[in-house]
Amino acid sequence: MMNEVVITFYGHGKTIDKIAGTVFTAPDCHEECKITSNASAYCNTMNSQRLEGDSWVFAKIVGENEPYTLNSFFPVNLDILLKLTDSSIYSIVYKTDNQDIAKALKGENDIIQNRIFSIMTEDTVTRLKKEMEHTGTFRKSEIMESKRKIIDLCRRMAGTGELYFEDEVVYYDADAPRTSLHLVKPEEDNDPDDE
Repeated sequence: MMNEVVITFYGHGKTIDKIAGTVFTAPDCHEECKITSNASAYCNTMNSQRLEGDSWVFAKIVGENEPYTLNSFFPVNLDILLKLTDSSIYSIVYKTDNQDIAKALKGENDIIQNRIFSIMTEDTVTRLKKEMEHTGTFRKSEIMESKRKIIDLCRRMAGTGELYFEDEVVYYDADAPRTSLHLVKPEEDNDPDDE
């Protein structure tokens, strides 16, 4: 029999409050096996929990002795969208699947939702809100993956100079965690010999 290791993180905002490790016995079957493992069922249950405020819980099956960065367990932060120009947000929305936008926004606060809605037509906002309401409850893992897709798109756009913030091009720090987009401005050449 094989074991599956699950790490569960409990926290709020960007703070981890508790960590729990659990070992589950995996079902004894081949790859074609349709049985959901206890570890997968546990992760699905934990990741679908709705907690109050900015509290969160995230469970993930991990390989034994495999290193993981802590950032892969944090909730994804879309606050960057509040700092971008309308045209940058429009480009992000245009390049993102509507289902991913609905999932990402369903897990966000009203301020970020309203920022996205502000660049859309009334009809588009109405359709997106209906999609958010009628699609039911998304698992936290689905919401986080949709947010990661948006952050990854922002990184690619920033890498090509397609994002704008306060009338300047946004660049990103390649060493920043995947759950956020750290803005950096290129250093200006202040060499006195150039003057």
